[in-house]
Amino acid sequence: MKTQVKHTMGPWYLDFDTVSTEPRRKGYVLAQVSFGSIDPDEVKANAHLIAAAPELLEACKLVAATFKRSNDSGNFLGDDEHEAWNKVDKAIAKAEGVPCHE
Repeated sequence: MKTQVKHTMGPWYLDFDTVSTEPRRKGYVLAQVSFGSIDPDEVKANAHLIAAAPELLEACKLVAATFKRSNDSGNFLGDDEHEAWNKVDKAIAKAEGVPCHE
């Protein structure tokens, strides 16, 4: 069985001028960002999303736990919550590189 590799713990931060992957400011430069033929604003938006990934994963896990508690107590209101819960579970699985149910 394949062992799951854990991601680099945050905080992650953006640095468009540094190529280093060494720890800095108690965080990590995730990747070198270069501006070529891609729209620079799109590159920056992508970089911001990637840098927020650890916090987004943590938030998704908290939301999933909240949905589970609500469901277990019979307080779920309906289809919207189940749809949101399903999307949160899929995002967690994708972030952790594990298969998810459809």
